[in-house]
Amino acid sequence: MLKVLPKDAVVFALGDPDVAPIGYFHMIEGQRPDITLYSAKGLVLGNRLFHPLRTTEEESKRIVKKMIEEQTGPVVATLQGAPLGAVIDRWLYAERDPSSDDPKKVTVAIPEEAVRFFEEDVVEAKSSNAWLNFIQSELRHQYAVLLARSLSRGAPIDARTQHQIELLGKDFYGALGLAEGLMAHKEGYPAGVVASYLDKAKELMPSDVLKPYLARYFHLRGGLRAHQGDPGALEDFETALSIWPSPSNPAIAALEDFFKDKGDTEALSALEKRVKAFK
Repeated sequence: MLKVLPKDAVVFALGDPDVAPIGYFHMIEGQRPDITLYSAKGLVLGNRLFHPLRTTEEESKRIVKKMIEEQTGPVVATLQGAPLGAVIDRWLYAERDPSSDDPKKVTVAIPEEAVRFFEEDVVEAKSSNAWLNFIQSELRHQYAVLLARSLSRGAPIDARTQHQIELLGKDFYGALGLAEGLMAHKEGYPAGVVASYLDKAKELMPSDVLKPYLARYFHLRGGLRAHQGDPGALEDFETALSIWPSPSNPAIAALEDFFKDKGDTEALSALEKRVKAFK
């Protein structure tokens, strides 16, 4: 990551996989002295933008957002650690895209060096260390999402990309990411292909899968069913929310859209009360 970060970048890192190693190589080994590193949660490093215990989540987000808007150079975030708005997603980090005002715009552009890192050290990596294995799994999931989003509908797939897709399809996180990326594709998606990857994800799902990923599976399956007009979508969305009752669960937005489309104001009101209870 330190090799591919843009020059003079402001870098927001989020958690153990990124803050500690980046901080070590940057601050102790003296690598990439041009970057400015911040902890997105304000928990470590002496240049914190807010006090982590005395600042509300809403206020901390406002402070970070204002600071980002004031930057004239490149601003990047790892693990989606900061509200950048429109981004150029380079897999290991996302870079603010100052050319667009659309906060939902995502442009995929993975550097060649990062692609090689994926091929050599991530896609088939299986560590005996549970924590490291999970981080590698998350990296496979995110790469799969971006790879699927970057495919051109109707265009032939080159051999290198096809090989990556085949390897990702043999892993729960990879298969789930491919389904998710296809569903987010700006040109639409083939329902049959998405369904096949969701079936693979179900088959390959580890027994110790974390709640957010199990919920994500049901959320995606619900989205596919809703796309096909299947009333079973509601059950999948509800299952996703019951598995992971968190305000960060994307199934909440899916349920809101579902109830709005049906004109079910009573169910929408009940959902809002449930979400407030999560907080």
